[in-house]
Formats: sequence, C-alpha cells, structure tokens
Amino acid sequence: MWEYLGTTIGLVASLSIAAQIWTAWNAPDPASLSPVYLLTFLFLFLFWTLYGLRFNRKAIWMGNLIATVFQTTLVAVWVFKTYH
Repeated sequence: MWEYLGTTIGLVASLSIAAQIWTAWNAPDPASLSPVYLLTFLFLFLFWTLYGLRFNRKAIWMGNLIATVFQTTLVAVWVFKTYH
C-alpha cells in the first residue's frame, strides 16, 4: 500500500513542476525563477532518483525520475527565456 501511495504522491508532485513549466513558457517576460532554486531542486530530485534505484524502491525512484525530467525541462525553459 505504501508503495502505491508514495508513487501516486510523487506523480502528483511532478504535476506542480509541469504547471511551472507551462507558466514559465507562456509568460511574456523571462522566467523569474532563481537559478539556485532550479539547480538545487534538480540535484535533489536526481539524488532521490538514484537513491530509489539503489535500494529498489519504486515509489522513490519513479516519482523522482519524472520530477528530474520535468525540473530539467524547467531549467531549459528558464535558460531559453533568459538568454534568448
């Protein structure tokens, strides 16, 4: 039960990053996100993905892998909007 609950919560949390991507991409001005925030969370999501893979905990690695992909996308949008 905890694996299913953890996986579900991880996927729901990733939706909040997807909302940030959507908002940053559609904003007329460059994204006002802090690069420290963006890179710190990217590191954290990547760490927990690797941790979950190491200990074979699906609820940890699956949600964090998706969050890592979304956070990487958010970083790319920020870079594009800031320097393009």
